Amino acid sequence: MTVNLEMRGGVAVLTLDHPPVNAVNAAVKRALLDHLDAVLGDDAVSAVVIAGAGKHFSAGADIREFSSQPPSGPGFTELIDRIERAARPVVAAIQGTAAGGGLEIAMSCHARVAEEGAEFSLPEVSLGIVPGAGGTVRLPRLVGVEAALDMILSGRRVGAEEAARIGLVDEVVPRHAGRDRAVAYAARLARTPFRRTRDLAPPALSPEQRGRFEADLRKPGRSSRAARAAFECVAESLTLPFDEAIRRERAVFSELVASPESRALRHVFFAEREAQKAGELKKGTTMRAIRSVGVIGFGTMGSGISMAFANAGIPATAIDETPEAVDRGLARVRSTCEEALGKGRISAEECASRIALVRGSTDYRDLEAVDLVIEAVFEEMDLKHKVFAKLDEVCSDKAILA
Repeated sequence: MTVNLEMRGGVAVLTLDHPPVNAVNAAVKRALLDHLDAVLGDDAVSAVVIAGAGKHFSAGADIREFSSQPPSGPGFTELIDRIERAARPVVAAIQGTAAGGGLEIAMSCHARVAEEGAEFSLPEVSLGIVPGAGGTVRLPRLVGVEAALDMILSGRRVGAEEAARIGLVDEVVPRHAGRDRAVAYAARLARTPFRRTRDLAPPALSPEQRGRFEADLRKPGRSSRAARAAFECVAESLTLPFDEAIRRERAVFSELVASPESRALRHVFFAEREAQKAGELKKGTTMRAIRSVGVIGFGTMGSGISMAFANAGIPATAIDETPEAVDRGLARVRSTCEEALGKGRISAEECASRIALVRGSTDYRDLEAVDLVIEAVFEEMDLKHKVFAKLDEVCSDKAILA
């Protein structure tokens, strides 16, 4: 089952049940919509609670489905609009993680009850996209523009206590009490008027706030296409009609999710998780021993990488374009070792040994005998293409890290 239904008196409890983190894929969306249609059409149901099975509410959309645009099955926007427009109150019971699309589902509910230790985030910018199911429109209405932009542009996790303080959740309860307290909250809400997030007045973005956030987005390491787009989505959501702001956000999401930047970041996301499974290699898998390495680029980064291997006792051959660049790289290595010697961190013998383990060259053929090549040149695509063309000639059988 992807969504389970349990009746608690007149309150219908719909539980997302898609281990391990209740990622919301097409099947979950379809099941949740079907259950919502059934319970909201039942006169015996006075309110609804949406909860998550296991340790988490929901870690968000199934990222694997981002590559199939338009997505199969019902869309997130359709699901969330159905929750928000429900004629009976819908309350989210949140434990563990409520991230991305999971948080967007929670924000479409009419109230949120969070257990202690719960965490909330909209991390889409780290994947090269913007929230795509109303996150940039609903979050500012709930917590204000300052807190919303902070969460969306940083992707940081907000704990339950902070979430309550800024208005993201309505009640914080002890661990393991979330579902029961949400049922009680929903039953109370069924007897009183309840609010919809879409009906909340949008906050204002002052010129001082805009200037400060725009300046922050120009800083190295903070500026990205997705971050800039997310900022503009939030800013536009404060002046556009609600439904138009939702459509605008979705259009930006669809554009970014197909971009090379987002595809690359999603690849890295899954690659990092696969790398964590390195200890689970199949029996009989041949491991390549790393006895020597090559480093392309002998600048500050290349020198540091070469030294890291030398410190581990592994010879490193660093390549650069000119003899002068190679000499500068060797001088950096020598200076680093001598500085460590002068501070008593290594002995004179260790200093000499580490310096000897790093050699420089301008000839790519010197990499033919190494086991691993690491690319560390400047972030210029023409230069990188040139490097890889040369590597293809002499190192096609090598493991290469870029």
